[in-house]
Amino acid sequence: MRLLDLFCKEGGASMGYHQAGFEVVGVDIDPQPRYPFEFHQGDALAFLIAHGDEFDAFAASPPCQAHSNAQRIQGREHHDFIREVRGLFRAFGKPYVIENVPGAPLLDPIELCGAMFPGLRTYRHRLFETNFPVVVPPHPVHTVPTTKMGRPPQAGEFMHVVGNFSGVAAAKAAMGIDWMSRDGLREAIPPAFNRADRPTADGPSRRRVCWGCGMTWTQPICQPCWSFTYPGSFPPRVLDDHSRICCRCGAATTSGLYIRIDPASVPYPSED
Repeated sequence: MRLLDLFCKEGGASMGYHQAGFEVVGVDIDPQPRYPFEFHQGDALAFLIAHGDEFDAFAASPPCQAHSNAQRIQGREHHDFIREVRGLFRAFGKPYVIENVPGAPLLDPIELCGAMFPGLRTYRHRLFETNFPVVVPPHPVHTVPTTKMGRPPQAGEFMHVVGNFSGVAAAKAAMGIDWMSRDGLREAIPPAFNRADRPTADGPSRRRVCWGCGMTWTQPICQPCWSFTYPGSFPPRVLDDHSRICCRCGAATTSGLYIRIDPASVPYPSED
């Protein structure tokens, strides 16, 4: 399944989607020689309008300067792309994720933090707006101290990888990223975040409820939403040509692409 990642920079989010099983294509206005996948330099929104039909799902990390605390303190103004991105994503009617910093005007976002993911050594809170349900990991209390700005990280500390941080190698290890430049690290999110912002099921009830909406097995889910959630697997059963409403994205169709989750044929995750 193909995913288009807009405002991709050096590919932190893209790597997470790749690790989740997607064929990722990135777009950014600036050249990104370190980007690890297929890359197109240009206007992200123009590329989306021209090529959106070629993809199964979308992701975007619009510039966060319009909402960051540092820019507010300095009184600088920056264009906010979030509303434009959301409008275009909705027009295509496919699964999407929009990521930004706390304080950004995302709709009903979830918040992820590095402390939620074993192996990461940075808090780095980020918001994610999606048009599908997402199970959020528990948010641990922040008990690990953070390296002060500009100082080399000490053993046992988390890193604050922003601005004039010290220790590129340590920052790469803290964020689970080994290919980025210093500038790329400052703007990136850990790939682990984007392996997580996909619907999952957990607990003993997983075989009795829809992975899409948590309701009964008779809830329909459309082909694009199934493919976005379970890349590489086939839907269990196609319904007839009557209009249906997808339990994830709310889209309706008469094309017969809607499927009914069948507990006898769903590819379940490992029980480990």
